[in-house]
Amino acid sequence: MKVAASHALASLTHEDIHDRILRAYGVESLKFGPEYIIPKALDPRVLLWEAPVVAKAAMDTGVARKPLDIDEYRFAAGEETKIIHAAAQVAEEGICLPILLGRPEVIREKIISLGLDCCPEIINPNAFNQIDAYTQAYAELRQRKGIMRREAAKRVLDPNAFGSLMVKMGDADAFVSGLTYEYPGVIRPSLESANMAYKLLARLGGAIAMGGELLKIDNFDGQSPSKLSIFRVLFPSIKS
Repeated sequence: MKVAASHALASLTHEDIHDRILRAYGVESLKFGPEYIIPKALDPRVLLWEAPVVAKAAMDTGVARKPLDIDEYRFAAGEETKIIHAAAQVAEEGICLPILLGRPEVIREKIISLGLDCCPEIINPNAFNQIDAYTQAYAELRQRKGIMRREAAKRVLDPNAFGSLMVKMGDADAFVSGLTYEYPGVIRPSLESANMAYKLLARLGGAIAMGGELLKIDNFDGQSPSKLSIFRVLFPSIKS
């Protein structure tokens, strides 16, 4: 996986640099050479280039026990500018087919105002044609907790519950959330609506539901964790 990550970073250094990166570092141009052998720390493409190849390497080498074909990502808070930019970028890079949650007219208007050339799939939970099936699935999951169908119909409209259900129902391969929600507002609906296996991987301030498993991440453990702290974070994932 380290080799795959290295190759991804090396390939990225040969790509054209976005203007915002040049402005951030106060330079007019950057190209591969003695002064630029790895991508800049503020280059957002690092995540988009590195994460998929590392995940693929993990599956190819057998480190990842559950292979996953990540064709689609579901983004909560789909009307947020940052989310729209992220969806446009992952689509442009060919990483996945993004699905945004929100009001189609609002999202399309923002796409135009941002000058983006992308057409992501947009789903409004309030007008979703399979909402009855989602409501029934949620009610069955939570019936032992006293949740009746009427209450289930309200809860599935929560973007985090809805997005997690999309993964569970097979309508999306992954669900990303955390930008505009407090920590409990992301984790609790995901656990309740999808009944997902819970794995503590690291601490990043959000949650990613992938293929029936909830990966919880949160970056508030401190800037310089000890070896013991890192072990305590990673051990539950390794053990499972």
